[in-house]
Amino acid sequence: MSNPRIDYDAPAYGVGIELISAMSALNMEPTPIEDVPEDAFYLSETDAMAKHAYEHMHAAYKLAQKTEKLVNGFYRAVEWHLHLVHANACLSWQ
Repeated sequence: MSNPRIDYDAPAYGVGIELISAMSALNMEPTPIEDVPEDAFYLSETDAMAKHAYEHMHAAYKLAQKTEKLVNGFYRAVEWHLHLVHANACLSWQ
């Protein structure tokens, strides 16, 4: 199984890869974790494959956050550019 990554050049692409890896881990044969604490409640605390899937989902979440920041930054840059174009157009009419 591959290790989760959050260092993709294209974070949106990485989200898909990490989700595919998570689904693959969930479709593997269960691998019980030894020495599980008695108060373990979540499947990711008792099964190694479920824990591995959770790690990939966490990486996908982090990559989605990066994607959101990139998209929002791009949107702000375009919005600022449009304001400048509009301002230049207004000034050129005078």
